[in-house]
Amino acid sequence: MRRWFSPQNSDECHGLAISTKPISISASVVPITSPSTNRSLSIRSSHRRNGSQNNGASKRAGFSFNSLRGNVQPELSRKLYKIIKSENNLINAHETAGRERTSIATQLSEWGEQTNDAAVSDVSDKVGVILSELGEQEEQYAHSLDDARGVLKHIRNTEKSVQPSRDGKDKIADEIAKLKLKEPQSARLVVLEQELVRAEAENLVAEAQLSNITRQKLKEAYEAEFAATIERAEKQIILAKHGRRLLHLLDDTPVVPGDERPTYHHAQQARQILNDAEDDLRDWRPEQDDFSAAQSDSVSNTRGTQNAVHDEDAKIVAGSVPAHQEVSEKDTDSIISPREKKKKDKIMDSTTTIDVSTYDNQLQCPLFGTLPGEIRNEIFALALVQFSEEEGGAAYPKDSYWYRPGFTGPRKSSSSLLRACKLAYVEGQKVFLRELEWAFWFDRGPEGRTRNHACEKFFSALTEQQARDLTKVRFFTQMYWLEEGRNLATLFAQPQFRPEVLTITVRYSDWWYWESDEPLRMKEDWLRGFRGPRGLRELRVEYETLVGKREEMMGIVGRNKGWKLVVGGGGAGRDDGRVREDGEEKGEEEEEEEEEGYLSAEGTELVEWTWTGASKLGGQTWAHHGEGDTVEYVVVMDTWS
Repeated sequence: MRRWFSPQNSDECHGLAISTKPISISASVVPITSPSTNRSLSIRSSHRRNGSQNNGASKRAGFSFNSLRGNVQPELSRKLYKIIKSENNLINAHETAGRERTSIATQLSEWGEQTNDAAVSDVSDKVGVILSELGEQEEQYAHSLDDARGVLKHIRNTEKSVQPSRDGKDKIADEIAKLKLKEPQSARLVVLEQELVRAEAENLVAEAQLSNITRQKLKEAYEAEFAATIERAEKQIILAKHGRRLLHLLDDTPVVPGDERPTYHHAQQARQILNDAEDDLRDWRPEQDDFSAAQSDSVSNTRGTQNAVHDEDAKIVAGSVPAHQEVSEKDTDSIISPREKKKKDKIMDSTTTIDVSTYDNQLQCPLFGTLPGEIRNEIFALALVQFSEEEGGAAYPKDSYWYRPGFTGPRKSSSSLLRACKLAYVEGQKVFLRELEWAFWFDRGPEGRTRNHACEKFFSALTEQQARDLTKVRFFTQMYWLEEGRNLATLFAQPQFRPEVLTITVRYSDWWYWESDEPLRMKEDWLRGFRGPRGLRELRVEYETLVGKREEMMGIVGRNKGWKLVVGGGGAGRDDGRVREDGEEKGEEEEEEEEEGYLSAEGTELVEWTWTGASKLGGQTWAHHGEGDTVEYVVVMDTWS
């Protein structure tokens, strides 16, 4: 974000013309023909096909200087000239939209200042900053469109240069044809034919150059435009989400006449939100997409890299199909985003296919011939366990929001045992997948696994077999993301999201206004509307805060423990999705019969532990953390099963 300042200190939309004139219809029967289904596959007009039938109904275009300049252009470059001209109008519209957005931001801030309401004044001021930056992004997008438009001009200029070559060749050919009719024995025919050969050779070179330039520059221009569109959209999403965070600071609870509203204490949080937005914009990086038209050969089911990063275990996940099937490279790549694939330090290098439908039982090997299967499963579980990588600069900063026990660095698993032999792969892959826990952060997390899009994209790309094999998922959720329950419902609706165990972790920095040490609070809406995916057998909720605020947190833990949570079935869409143990709600037995079931925390024991973390958080010091370098955290986990 280029500037964070207070605006206090600092196109017209063309609609469709709809005719209201009455239409006279003759009494004769008119056959009704359905539109061509191919019409939806192209936006090109069909005037070439039926132009001869509609000549009488065509309208003459109005005269303008633009149309005059367009007609002056060579025929070959005339259409592209109009495209470039229209692109200029589009650029002007985006520039105007950006300026208007900035103007609105300033007006909003000035209006908030004159309300004499400290909360409205501060929030409107900060929202104005967000809107101003949205306007800035719109103007930057316009500049990117202008750059892409400049690339198209290379094609237009080349078309202009090729037109004389075409005209010259055609002119010589016409002269030869006329001369053959008038004077077939003329000596000039030989000269003209030699000139035609030279003209055709020159035109051949020019046409080849035009073809090369057209393909290259067309790809370059719209690659730049689409990249700018993605950047604008993703940055607008970042700004909009932080704008919503700002709005949450404004208490809109109604007050009765005569009462005073509570004093506004969130100025620091508002500034921090702007800082977060600035950091997110600065850290934004484009994804490096790899679009290949050619299909790759099938790859081995059994390959995996030793000490593979947690995301790299998706390669093994992709191989968790029935033994008689093969896994193609496009299948394994489909569940890993291009950004995540780019991060990999090691990639699979074999392109052969290994059939695991047949294998040697290896009874001479003590592992398979002596040890029972239960013990082998324990060995596989210990050998394939996940761990946090902290070597080679991979460790997470200790003052980052996502550093905590078990997540001190990227999660890794050693999959080398699965590559030992076919039998080891066949027996070990299920244990390997069962032991993996897939973690996603919904705000304030490591790059590549943050926000809904990363999670939705990951699960939507899973095959049926992969979705069944992945049994453990963890969510790190900020309070604004969790409380209303809509985000959970969206992810639960993913057809491939079917974990058996889901862990939701609420970190100390996820509570409302932890920055100003406000009392802990959590709405129950997400519990009330909880609709767990079919197959969910266990929900674990981890609550974390400072040791000094343990009692506040335990009140919330005890209150939440009384909820029964619906899982699967036909209850989705009903107004009330929970049965509370201490309430008497109508239709409880009917709901339980209709639903697949419910999860309950009744009788489950709370698990509590503490850990010591850095006093700094997010790279900043916080007054209520004291003067020491460390603080003590307490974590309480409750389980619904």
